[in-house]
Amino acid sequence: MSESNSDKSYLAKRFEFKYLVSPMRALLLERYLEKIGLKLDNFSQNGSYQVHSIYFETPFLDDYRDKDGSYLTRKKMRVRWYEEHNQVPEKAWLEIKNKRNQLISKERVKISAEAYRLLVERGEVLHLISDSSIVTKDKPTISRFCRLYLRGHYHPYVLVTYKRTAYLGDYLMPIRITFDRDIHATWTNDLFRNSEAGLTPIRNDNAVVMEVKFNGQMPWWFTNMLKMFNLRRDTFSKYANSVDAVHNRYQIPISR
Repeated sequence: MSESNSDKSYLAKRFEFKYLVSPMRALLLERYLEKIGLKLDNFSQNGSYQVHSIYFETPFLDDYRDKDGSYLTRKKMRVRWYEEHNQVPEKAWLEIKNKRNQLISKERVKISAEAYRLLVERGEVLHLISDSSIVTKDKPTISRFCRLYLRGHYHPYVLVTYKRTAYLGDYLMPIRITFDRDIHATWTNDLFRNSEAGLTPIRNDNAVVMEVKFNGQMPWWFTNMLKMFNLRRDTFSKYANSVDAVHNRYQIPISR
C-alpha cells in the first residue's frame, strides 16, 4: 500500500485531538460517522490497513523526554510504511512531525527501502541528499531530515505498529478521523521485519485511539458527538507509551 502527499486525506498542517475509547464504543462511533455522511478513505475500503513506524531517537532520548516533560514545542523523527507484516516494502516515508502548542505540521518524503537501509546501517545521509529519485520539491525536506539526524546523532529506536481505519469529511473544512487498534511495539531497526513475534501490546485494555485531524472550523456535529458519547480529550502518545511498554516502566527521568 502507498500513500500520496496529494491524497486529500493528508493534512500537512492541522490540529489533532485524541480520545481513548473502548473497542465497542469505537464501533458505535464509526457507525455514527457513517450515518452523518463521513466516508472511508481509499485505503480503508476493504477494512483497516496496517501502519508501521520506526521512531528515531538521540542517545539521551531527547524527543521522548520532551513529551515526558510536556514541552509545548517538540518533534518526532520517523520512517513509516503501510504494507502488511508479511510484505516487504519497496518504499517508505521519512517524516518530521513538529508540534507547536496545538498545531501539528508534518513533512514527509518517499524514499526507497535501499536508501533507508543505507541510512540505518551505514549512516549514509549524503546518499539521501544526492538521491536522484527524490523530486525537487522534496529536496528541502530531505535536507532538513538529514541535518537533524546528524546533529542529534539519531538512530532507529522503537517500532510501533497498529491497524488503522480512516474516515473523511469535507464540510466547510476537511476533517479526518482515524481509529487505531491493536497497537504494539518493539525495539528494532529492521524495515524488512515480516513477523509479529516479539511485539508488546502498549495497552492491556485494548483501547482504541481515535484521532480527529482538522485545519479549520470543526463541523457542527462534532460537539454533539462529544456529548452523545461522553468523550474527553487525552494526551495519549503512541510513541511515548510504546517506549514505556517496551521498557516495562512508566517513566524515564527527564533530568540529565
